Amino acid sequence: TPDAAPLDRGVDADLPDDPDMRPADMAVADMPCVPSDEICNGLDDDCDDIVDEDLLGAEEACMLGVGACERAGVRRCDPATGELVCTAMPGMEIAEICNGVDDDCDTDVDEGLGVGDACTVGVGQCAAAGQQICDGQGGVVCDAQALPEANEICNGLDDDCDGATDEGFALGQICARGVGACEQPGVIVCVNEVAECDAVAGLPEDELCNDADDDCDGDIDEDLGKGEGCELGLGACFARGERVCAEDGSVMCDAEIIAPTDERCNTIDDDCDGYADEELLLGERCFAGVGECTSRGENVCGDDESVICDAVPNLPSREDCDGDDNDCDGRIDEGDACAADAIEACQVWLGWRNLYPHNMERTLEPSDTWGECPRSASDDSGTTRCNSTRANANYQSFDMTGSANNDDVMSIRFSCDGGGIAQWVQSRCEVFVAYGDLTPLADIEALDPESCGSTFSPSTFEPEVGCVRTGHDALFHPIAFVGGVNFDDAWGVALRCEDPDLPDRAAGLQANLLVHFALQDRGIGLGACSRPRIADTPVWRETDPEACPLIGSDVLGRETCASSSGDGFFHALKTNQGQLGTCWAMGVALKTMVGIAIEDQQ
Repeated sequence: TPDAAPLDRGVDADLPDDPDMRPADMAVADMPCVPSDEICNGLDDDCDDIVDEDLLGAEEACMLGVGACERAGVRRCDPATGELVCTAMPGMEIAEICNGVDDDCDTDVDEGLGVGDACTVGVGQCAAAGQQICDGQGGVVCDAQALPEANEICNGLDDDCDGATDEGFALGQICARGVGACEQPGVIVCVNEVAECDAVAGLPEDELCNDADDDCDGDIDEDLGKGEGCELGLGACFARGERVCAEDGSVMCDAEIIAPTDERCNTIDDDCDGYADEELLLGERCFAGVGECTSRGENVCGDDESVICDAVPNLPSREDCDGDDNDCDGRIDEGDACAADAIEACQVWLGWRNLYPHNMERTLEPSDTWGECPRSASDDSGTTRCNSTRANANYQSFDMTGSANNDDVMSIRFSCDGGGIAQWVQSRCEVFVAYGDLTPLADIEALDPESCGSTFSPSTFEPEVGCVRTGHDALFHPIAFVGGVNFDDAWGVALRCEDPDLPDRAAGLQANLLVHFALQDRGIGLGACSRPRIADTPVWRETDPEACPLIGSDVLGRETCASSSGDGFFHALKTNQGQLGTCWAMGVALKTMVGIAIEDQQ
């Protein structure tokens, strides 16, 4: 300690010679003191015989505690910790009160007391907004001043600030406006700060005979002749009675109603209209027969006193495609009447474009021509090829080139030239073609033709089934492929005709005008395809007479085909042999149901 006498560091007298025998506190008595910077540790580090003196920051003023708990002290050495500590003792926190002081010593002032919160003073229209402030006694109070009250008026507000709204105005009580049938119920409500009945009187109507004041003038059933004498019927149906109210509000005569009988050719007023035989229209023009069988005559009396037409219907003829009912069955151009004319006037085109670089970009739009097609009736050279039907029931085809895959595009066109039925078919019928990658036949036949687009369907690679329609513009409409076109892919064809004005013609053409779509595997030989391409022949088959039927589809053999089948839905076929491409042909035919049936019989 500072008061202890310094040791004589140079004298070892009276100490044992063996250091191990010396007392512990004297073990280093004979060692010289090596001064160092004084630190807070209870030792004389700088060898000046004073302990812990001149420490940096010692005896400086310091504070401990927060808010109201803050107290003053000085910084002094704590040998136990070796640090300078503040000698201040913080005060005890108390509950927070509204006084601008941090009473609970948590660094927040007046917290939890709502100071600054929005508040109101007064009721109804007297209410005024303000905020919570300290009341000078540790509590809080709203600093707003209530507005003065006013007299209550009918406006949906609490004007007199008594907690009630529009009291004394009988609001909600039942009331009415109008007279007679115009009277309408309502309730008392505020209107422009005045209590009024909200009923709206009905508008007067013409007076009816119904025991009600319909015209709202205080009188009932006036000026209608109710109770006056009346007469009913003519001739044998004549009877007398009184005018009374009918169920519909009119005035009727309650005289006995004698039912008239049918007028007969007998000079008697059988139907009680004051004339004899007048409804029989004797001598008037009349017609017999339907459609083109209609003939004209006049009405005469028959032997049984009935009226008959003396016209004799014309004989029916074969139904022609002329917009008339030639066979006199009440239908126009039905069945196959227009099918042959449509084949004569219309063509179905198929086109193929190999290595089409814009397939992925979907930039090809419907067009009058498609590449070099149609250059003539058909084109079988280059990467763009096409062919079309030729006013007969024969198949037309073209050779394909390269391998069919997702850089190829197929196109279809339906065009009719000339007037008459050609113009009608062009504007009323559409051909549909579908293609699906990795697609079962059922998926093709489940497609709704009406969902087909006019170009580049599918527009993306998902889903992998798409279809295209020709529309009514006589243009080529393309369809894109997905992946390699091979044996796991399917195709489909459909035809639809619609006309609300000539529904029988549309139904007949759809049922009898058949579009056939076909594929042919021509085999592979030495340097060329081993089998000739079938073209300009009425059938698409090799030796099997059932290879391509009239309707439905065939998925067997080297020649495969599908027919639109007359029902307006897709009919499908498969690509059967490997990948479509070189040594394959694609064909199309436009046939009639009757024409093929006769052809097959031959």
